[in-house]
Amino acid sequence: MPKRENENDARASVGCERCEQLDARIHELELERSDLRLALARERERANALRLAYPAVHPSPLQASVPGGRAPLRHRLVDALNDSLKHRFPDIHRAAKDAGSSVLTRFR
Repeated sequence: MPKRENENDARASVGCERCEQLDARIHELELERSDLRLALARERERANALRLAYPAVHPSPLQASVPGGRAPLRHRLVDALNDSLKHRFPDIHRAAKDAGSSVLTRFR
């Protein structure tokens, strides 16, 4: 029986040393994980700041134009019609412009 007690004591001391090593390793891994989370948070913060500071990469559908820099045909037609109406009827154009600006100032 004394042999078994000595064996158990030896196992217990080895187990405690191993437990201390495992605890130390767990502590190291927790610190490493904490550092990685902090680095990830900083990277996300930087990405969010960049995203908010710069315009979108893709233009909105309202700003889209045909490749080559030309406006769509419907926009060019409406602009041409508007220009011709401005030159043929300057008084009506001025009245419409004044009415539009007064409406806009009321809603601001």
